[in-house]
Amino acid sequence: MENLIDDTTPQLGGHLDLNSSNITGTGNISNTGNISNTGNITSTGTITGTSFVGDGSGITNIDLVTDLTPQLGANLDLNSFSITGTGSIAETVIGVTQSTSDNSTKLATTAYVDAQIGSQAANPNSALGGHLSGTISNAIIPNNTITSNMIAAGVIVAQDIAPNAVNGTHIALGSDAVGDTLYYNGTDYARLAKGSAGQVLTMGANNPSWTTVAAGSTVTEGFAISMAIALG
Repeated sequence: MENLIDDTTPQLGGHLDLNSSNITGTGNISNTGNISNTGNITSTGTITGTSFVGDGSGITNIDLVTDLTPQLGANLDLNSFSITGTGSIAETVIGVTQSTSDNSTKLATTAYVDAQIGSQAANPNSALGGHLSGTISNAIIPNNTITSNMIAAGVIVAQDIAPNAVNGTHIALGSDAVGDTLYYNGTDYARLAKGSAGQVLTMGANNPSWTTVAAGSTVTEGFAISMAIALG
């Protein structure tokens, strides 16, 4: 046999000395033992193995995206880096319980929350903040703290308003003037501007209005009674 290419099952009788040369070509390397190498192993394909020995600093281009069930063999050292991305951790996460009153963005475990609440409950004289003043045992809402935008529509009803608490200073229909009349138009209360001197208040089909009495006319008894009823 003159050429190695003619041997379809070549075998080495001892170690192969590469003599500063390379093994190149296209194909696969299949090995059931260990590969010991002090340099770099470069491949454009896939290198599959059950274990790798070393610090892993020279292993590059590892694609974890295609591994749908990746698992760690030991604790992962983040080495001052962060785990980022959008998703969730489905399993139980055990964190380090921080000191009580640690006002930071650290993970708040259930033990921390219990301790924090317990420390506040144990001290009824703890000061309150936000919209409240005083202490836990004596909470106070300061005057002028609750504003109208904090009250939902429909919360305050008639029985919440003290008798005679609403007076003329709380009613403004716009362009109010002395002598104006307030009446109900079937939908809401409306303002009837005051009439001129000599006019009388008359009632139309539904709403009142001011009417000028023609010169020489007299006010009849019935008209006067109507006026008295309208004026109350």
